[in-house]
Amino acid sequence: GQISGITSVNIQYEDCANDLAITFKNNNPDQAEAIDEHLVGNCDQDLFNYLNEEKFLIPGKSATKYLDISEEDGWTFVAGEGIRFLPPNIDAEAADASFRSLVNAGCKNDDGTTRPCIIRRFCDSCNRDSHRDIYYKRLTDIPPHDELYLLDLFLNNWASAPANKLGVDFELYSTYEDAVSGTNA
Repeated sequence: GQISGITSVNIQYEDCANDLAITFKNNNPDQAEAIDEHLVGNCDQDLFNYLNEEKFLIPGKSATKYLDISEEDGWTFVAGEGIRFLPPNIDAEAADASFRSLVNAGCKNDDGTTRPCIIRRFCDSCNRDSHRDIYYKRLTDIPPHDELYLLDLFLNNWASAPANKLGVDFELYSTYEDAVSGTNA
């Protein structure tokens, strides 16, 4: 037998004379609703809605995103991603050691006793407000780098590691004042 095939196709594009969705619905009444899932009506409004649903475009300024945080406020900027991009030192152990030295810098409680400094982790891209601005208060000594890569814990790989258990090794707070006083953990 013989086998044959078509190697070219002639496609002609024409103006529908109407809206494409209306033309499809007129030509395919049994599938009229199917086209609505694939075509938009008012392009500007539908694009705006889509971008907002995906958190790409939200007009105005969010009360909890993109806050101005500076060293003048008492915070030391260590590393960041997104609009706060600042890569840590390329030597992971050196970067982690520098971060640990900031945490162990001997911050003081109101009564004058020393404590580990509080870490503020700000995440502009976090969807939940409750996860956006977090204060981490260390309760136990930070274990060596080979047991807990502290900087990576905050930047990339948050985990409840053997030396990083909530309520045992650390507490999380939504305000600095709560972290210092140990309330509303």
